[in-house]
Amino acid sequence: MLPATYEIKANITEYAPFDEGVYQAVLEDIEDKGLVQTPWGDKLQMVFKFFIPSLSRNIFYTAANSWSTGGRYKPSSLYILCQAMGYKDSAKPSVEELNGLVTKPVTLVIKNKLNTKGEMRSRITDFLTAK
Repeated sequence: MLPATYEIKANITEYAPFDEGVYQAVLEDIEDKGLVQTPWGDKLQMVFKFFIPSLSRNIFYTAANSWSTGGRYKPSSLYILCQAMGYKDSAKPSVEELNGLVTKPVTLVIKNKLNTKGEMRSRITDFLTAK
């Protein structure tokens, strides 16, 4: 049972979309989300937290814990991200190699799109090698 002094906080955070464009960023952190229910079944996921110095803002990117270099299907977003950040091996990276990407620069392509609630949301649509 909750204590009598427990207070429910109102969510007053307003989300401000980014201007669409190309931004220099730094990877701040990687978080393992574990097994997550998706419309396509349960998937292992991780969240990448980027900091954009020119805006003093963070943006997050959720990726499936899936490594594909391409071929019959397009490369996985995890593969594209790691390649843009300097990981050039075609073999999947170890945990140490993934953690080694933290603090490295990357260029993000950000686009805006309306979500199912009709709200404008920003999303990372591509990763490019930092300039």
